[in-house]
Amino acid sequence: MNIRTTTRRVATVAAVAAPLALMAAAPALAEDEAAAQGKGNSISGVAWLDQDSDGIRDSGEPAFAGHTMYLVGTNTAVQTDENGRYTFTGLKPGETYRVGSMDRSLLDGHGWSPQQDRMANGSDFSPVDGTAAVVTGEQNADSGLVLTVNDYRPSQIIVAPAKQVYQVGDVVDIVAGAHFDGNANDQFGAKLTLPDGLRKLERIGGMPKFMDEDKPNEVTGMFYDRRYPGLIEFLGARVRVEQPIAAADIKVEVWKGVFGQSDPNLSNDTLSRAFTAVAAPATDPVTTEPTTTAPTTAPTTTTTAPVVVPVSQNTTPLANTGASALGLIGTGGGLLAAGSGAVLWSGRRKKA
Repeated sequence: MNIRTTTRRVATVAAVAAPLALMAAAPALAEDEAAAQGKGNSISGVAWLDQDSDGIRDSGEPAFAGHTMYLVGTNTAVQTDENGRYTFTGLKPGETYRVGSMDRSLLDGHGWSPQQDRMANGSDFSPVDGTAAVVTGEQNADSGLVLTVNDYRPSQIIVAPAKQVYQVGDVVDIVAGAHFDGNANDQFGAKLTLPDGLRKLERIGGMPKFMDEDKPNEVTGMFYDRRYPGLIEFLGARVRVEQPIAAADIKVEVWKGVFGQSDPNLSNDTLSRAFTAVAAPATDPVTTEPTTTAPTTAPTTTTTAPVVVPVSQNTTPLANTGASALGLIGTGGGLLAAGSGAVLWSGRRKKA
């Protein structure tokens, strides 16, 4: 029950009709004699057995007699009567108290109903811890109780990246999901067991640690607060494949909370998946063939024109002509020789 709901209920009763308000108040005053006598304000309500686990008291659902209600942080506690009603008296006017509905999980397997504090006949207490913030004067702080039936089981095992066969050296994420279905909040956890040959690199998943240091081939987790039914939670690890693995099982086992005895199906408490890995392909040794390094430039043959070394170094050109005196002398000699040859050849022809 919250302040807004309480205010709305009081305002509705006052605004609709005075007779209705008197009818609603009269039972509360009669049941809270201390408040009627001016000994202080009170808080009261009813505990009942919520047979359909919907958090709403339906017609025919019975009262829960002998159930303990208490004020959190105090030594004050009362028990419900045969009609399921309880009352705290002598409370400070206008104060907000946290009222607790006793945890019966280990007593008789009852849990708290789903919270329906916006409903006039709904359960006002949290299904997580069984408490509610209630303002003094509230006479309908009601607590629904359910006979718990929870089925705890793993949901799946995810291996990524997905392959039929892995190789030594592969890095793989392995994550398991677990949850429970049922009608009451509860604690739960799980243990993931990995095959030999996988080395954990880091933990992944949202489930809190159960052990400070898990075994080399295990990942464990646990929720100590009571979780809602149907919520899948995950735990897992990033691993490296360090040796060949022949179809060994990855296994996840769900751990149960305080309502574990209510589990109707024990055959689905575990789930397995095969994992196979082979050795990495062998690498052939690299053979280096002898090689001849081609020259960066093609070889070239240089033909050097013969150099004529002049007999005399007196090669001063004739003035203003650019001609060499030595060259002229050589030319003249050649002409004289040619002329002499011609004369001799001519004389021989005549004699013939």
